Amino acid sequence: MMDAYAYMVWPYMCPGEYMEVYSGYDPAWIFAHSPAYWVREMLEENVIPPSSRLLRMNGDIDWVTEEEANDILLWLVPQTMAHYGMREVISIAEEYRCFEDFDFRASNRKRISTASGTTRRLSIRRSLLTVSRMITPKNTTVEVGY
Repeated sequence: MMDAYAYMVWPYMCPGEYMEVYSGYDPAWIFAHSPAYWVREMLEENVIPPSSRLLRMNGDIDWVTEEEANDILLWLVPQTMAHYGMREVISIAEEYRCFEDFDFRASNRKRISTASGTTRRLSIRRSLLTVSRMITPKNTTVEVGY
């Protein structure tokens, strides 16, 4: 399911870029592969019905064409990105791009000195992941009834 959402939203998140060149730690890749953002926004905008109503429909679901899905995603993806501040997080990651962002090998991160004289490793990636977790939508569980 995560890959399906990522495949649908990526062309609207990062037009002209291939998702496959980014590591799984890149904020854009993480956002695209996080259905909670996209499902929550579609529920709030009444693009998809809640699961309780789906269960009462007894299989009577209206399907959308590819063009209709395109029209929905044209406004939904930018709106979702603005709602959760995704563009800002992605732009910070782009500002601090390095070779290791596209490489699977281990990297030696830069060391910085703190005021107390100790050194620690600088981890922009960890900071960005912390921010992205902070803005993850709450109450993202989906009701399932049988």
